[in-house]
This record gives sequence, structure tokens and C-alpha cells, in this order.
Amino acid sequence: MKIIPPLPITDERLTASSIPEPDASVGEVAWVASTAYTTGIIRIRTTTHRRYLALTNHTSSTPPENDLINWADIGPTNRYALFDTERNTASTVTGTSITFALNPGGRTQALCLFGLKNIEMVTVTARDGAGGPIVYTRSMNLSTRTTTSWSTYFFGAFSNRESVVILDLPPILNIRIEVALTRGTSGMMSAETAAIGTPVDIGDAQYGAQSDILDFSRIERDQFGNATLIRRKNVPVLSAQIFADKAKVPAIRALRDTYAATPLVFLALNDGSDDYFDALALVGIYKRMTIAVEYPQHVLLNLECEGL
Repeated sequence: MKIIPPLPITDERLTASSIPEPDASVGEVAWVASTAYTTGIIRIRTTTHRRYLALTNHTSSTPPENDLINWADIGPTNRYALFDTERNTASTVTGTSITFALNPGGRTQALCLFGLKNIEMVTVTARDGAGGPIVYTRSMNLSTRTTTSWSTYFFGAFSNRESVVILDLPPILNIRIEVALTRGTSGMMSAETAAIGTPVDIGDAQYGAQSDILDFSRIERDQFGNATLIRRKNVPVLSAQIFADKAKVPAIRALRDTYAATPLVFLALNDGSDDYFDALALVGIYKRMTIAVEYPQHVLLNLECEGL
């Protein structure tokens, strides 16, 4: 089991992106001071990379992020949505590619991509500094097909994997990570989460791990028993027991204290091609991290985490 604290993606770290800001293709318009706005108008701020909804009819020179009476923050801009840990936000593009480059500002060994939709190929290139020599490159074809019979082998439909995890980026100080998400023909494509960081190995996940969801949908019935289905967001839940060396207990306790109520990447498996991988990986917060001293040289860590 690896836990990755994602580095916050700032202007200094996101050095290039194919998604403009504001992105007119998704209707983004920048806020302008001393302009009359009506209720329901949405404007973005390129300084905060957030979208704001007008709550009142008003004219003001106060930026939306400092004017909570007239504006409400409703999420990241399209350029920055894939660096947000929320599952219900995604960077969306109509075309054949999404590209971006990250300068972490230090050693970083992991890149995690989740919620990839209609993306066929992921190419990751690492350089020793901006414009420096290539020190790592890897291309991954996301096309896949589950075959459980001769019929599905010959006639089953193909789909695309929705997550990619790279854990072997070279640990060089000035690493620059360039990512290209592509598809063969122009169309709608999106990515929910891109996270970089340094993995912390806390032990081995045991058989019996459980993947579930919290479903906030509702079913309402009238007096005759007729059902009205109200579909709402659901979030993944992961429960696992980790077998860990006694020597890792201080690091586990430090991680538990430091990252309470903080988004983390949880990976029960290292192999992204394993059919269990997506079920046992999520971006979220831990709800429970109990250390049970069961053996002289090992502990059992009971982990429960919840997606965002």
C-alpha cells in the first residue's frame, strides 16, 4: 500500500498547458472590475484559477474571491480542474489532445492520472530541467477489452482504462514532467485528476480489502408507491488491512498526524494493469488509520478512506 501526498499545483509548478485560461470553448469569461453583473452570471479569475457565480445584481471593483456577499466560488477553471482532487470536476476538451508540463521544484517519483474519459494514449516524458535532456519516457495505450469467453474475445467491445499510475520517475532535483493525453480522432475528452508527489510505502495490503461507494441518490415514493429516482453524486470507499513492519510505525503515525482531513492518493496495488487496481485506488481522505500491534515485529494497519 502506497500513500502519495499530492503537491499543490501552483502557477510556478504548472509551466505549460494546452488549455487556455479563460477557455472560451467551455464558456469561460474573465471577471472585469467596475462592470455590472446580474444574478447567475459566471466569471473566472486567472489569479485564483476559480469560477465564481454572481449571487446578486451588482457593480463592484472588489474581486470575487474577496466579495463573498456578491459571489460564490463554484470550482476550478477548466485549465486547473484536473489538478483539483474533487471527482466531480474535470478538465474537458473537444479535440485530440490535452498536454501540460509540471515543474515540481524538487524530487518527485509518482504521477497519478484518474478519471480519464475517451483518452486512448498517455505519453509521459521527464527532463532534467526545462529544455534539458530527456531522462525518462513512457507511452501507455489505454485501450482494453475484458474477455471471459470466446464470444467476447472475438466480438467484445473495446474500452479505455481510466487511470494511469507511474511510480518510477527518476528522483532528480530539477525534474520537468511533460504529459500528453491523446486520442486518434477529434472528440470530447476529459481528465478528472492529475497528481504528483513522493510515495510513502506503509506495507502490504492483505486479501479481504473492500471497495464500496457512498451513494447520495434518493428514492422518493408518493402515496401510491410510485418511485421518483433522484440521482446524485456517489463517492468511492476503500477499506483495507495493511501488514507493516514495526519499523514503519513512526512514519505511519507522522503521516496520520500530518495529513488529517487532507486529500491523499491511496494505492493498494502498484500494477495499473491489474483488474483490481481501479477498485483499490482512490483520491480522498482517510477516515480511520488504526495501528494494531499483533506481532512482535509487525503491525496490522486498519485503513478506511473515502473519496472526494
